[in-house]
This record gives sequence, C-alpha cells and structure tokens, in this order.
Amino acid sequence: MGSGGDSGSMGSGGTPGTGGANGSGGEMGSSGGKTGSGGAAGNGTGAGGRGAGVGGSAGSTATGGAAGSGAAGMDGGNNRPKRVLLYSYSTLSISGVAQQLSDLEQTLKGWGYEVDKVADPMSGMIFSDTNLAKYAAVGMINTCFYPFGSGKNDTAAGITESLALKKFLQEGGGLFGTHCAQVTFTSATAMPLYNQLLGGWAHSGKNSGDNADMTCTKSGTHPTADMLPAMFSYKGNVDDTEVTKDATVLVSCKYGSSTTAVSWVRTEGTGRVFNTSFGKVESDLKDATIGANHIILGLGWVLGR
Repeated sequence: MGSGGDSGSMGSGGTPGTGGANGSGGEMGSSGGKTGSGGAAGNGTGAGGRGAGVGGSAGSTATGGAAGSGAAGMDGGNNRPKRVLLYSYSTLSISGVAQQLSDLEQTLKGWGYEVDKVADPMSGMIFSDTNLAKYAAVGMINTCFYPFGSGKNDTAAGITESLALKKFLQEGGGLFGTHCAQVTFTSATAMPLYNQLLGGWAHSGKNSGDNADMTCTKSGTHPTADMLPAMFSYKGNVDDTEVTKDATVLVSCKYGSSTTAVSWVRTEGTGRVFNTSFGKVESDLKDATIGANHIILGLGWVLGR
C-alpha cells in the first residue's frame, strides 16, 4: 500500500462506492475492489470505500468513507504507525534545539501522533530495521556532522544505519531534516548514502554565518512551498549544499555573492523526504514567512498530510 488512506472495512450492502485512484501496479482491494489496467481504481459494493494514495490499494467493499486523492487519503497520513521519531544527536552543540523539539512534538501530537525524542544513537539501535518499523517518519533535527555516532562515517554504498533508513523510506516512511541535517560526513570523498537519501550534502564548509541577510526565491509549486511569497527576505544561517539530481529545489537563498539551495523534496520508493537549511534557531519554526507556511508544512507532507 502506498502513502495514502486505507481501504474501508467490509459492508453488508448498499450502493456501489468508488475507491481512490491507485498508483501504477496497485493491489487488489480487500473484499471486492479490484485494480484496472495500469492501477486504475476498483469499485466496491458497499456505500463508499476510502481511496488509496500513491501506489495504494483499490477501493474495497465498505460501509462508508470518502474517496482518497492521488497523493494521500482524505483523512491524511501514511499507513504506518502513528508515531514519529524526533532525532537530535549532533557532534555540534546548537542552543535552542530542545525548544525546537518541544515545538515539533506539540505540533505532531496535535495531529494525533505519538512522539519519541531521542538524542543518542545507542550503538546503532536507533537506525535499525526493527526500531524504524515503529515510526511513520523520522525527523533529523539539527543532526550535524556524525548523526550515527561520534566519528562514525557513512559511505556511498551505505552502512547498517543508512541502509536501514533507505529500507524505511522505500517502505513508505517519511524523512524530515532541518538546518545541519545535511552537514554531515564532510570528509567523505563521495556523497554518503545518508545524504543521497536526504537529497543534499553540505560538505564544503561554506555557509552564510549567523544572522546573515539574504534574499530567498521560491521555485515552482509544491504543497510545502505554495504559501511562500515568490521572493522574501530572511536573516539567519544556511549552508551551501550540493543537491541530488532527483531532488526538487523549492527555495534558494542568496547571501553576498553566493546562492544556494535551501529547501527541497524528493521521494525514495513510496517514502517522502523534505529537507531545509532553515531551522537553526527556534524562532524559524514560528517565523511568519517560513514557519507554519513552509517548515511545518514539510513535516506534514512527509507524513502524507
């Protein structure tokens, strides 16, 4: 099943309901809905039937429920457990991260999610198949330099932790990163798997410095950027980043003579990734321009909201 709403439960009759549109290769809905050629929607025999999201199952026999959209079910969310990991291990101390975690936790709980806040890699236990299976999404909150443990490098082919993260994403999990989540493994000679998954790698050491004045520009349209103005001013800290070819850049910012990608999205399997260089300080999460209208929307988007 993809990252959309789930199928309705079996009903005892009623008028035909229409399932949500499937992604290509959608599976047969439970109790009656079946896929058409190329993943077309199935028709249930109950009174409704929820639609599936991208790559989701066809409509099933149901007693109610609204049809889903192509990106997610009408009631939002992917089909993973309603729990999010907010991970903040960093080898660089950044003040205000604790308050950021509290702010994000409050938002997530308001959306109906349980939250685990973790700041210790626990010798690889956090990024394991078994542990990640508990979550709908992972938030990498200012996880600078060595997110898997002090001095522990990733490689282009991946290590145990990044391979587990890749599997998590391919199976529909979400990945959300803020500020220095992409400033990692800077001594590597090729982009590490973790950064490939995140969609960006800031490894040159070049950044704007704190409280830099910059002009930012929105690129194209996307649910996480549609509420941003076409151009806006920002005062803060961003890192120059090499973005993967499969990432879609949403925001770029210019400081001095340098321009760098700041926010982008990508997908890995059925999983969604949103990363932004915004968010070094807690005030960014509450900023009238980039807070609820961009950063928080990014967190919701990786969850299928």
